[in-house]
Amino acid sequence: MDAPISHRIGTLEVLYDQEADVLYLSVGQPKPSSIIEDQEGLLIQRDLATGEVVGATVLDYQQRFRGLPDLSWILGLRLPQDLTNFLLRRPAA
Repeated sequence: MDAPISHRIGTLEVLYDQEADVLYLSVGQPKPSSIIEDQEGLLIQRDLATGEVVGATVLDYQQRFRGLPDLSWILGLRLPQDLTNFLLRRPAA
């Protein structure tokens, strides 16, 4: 069993679970949030009190998400800039 890979990029806390192929992104420290499923395995997390986007979870990150040919729909989600940039770049976890 591989340990999750964790690091910080700008304002993002990045945690990748290799075994489950799930990427967790948090803007700052994780907060209690509601989760809204968008598309292509992207789950958006919104702060319970303010409604602002505080993170995202990407299911099947390496096996599916990184290979998607078009992610232009992410621009319409109005996510925090660091989060948008990370998702559009799709770096190796």
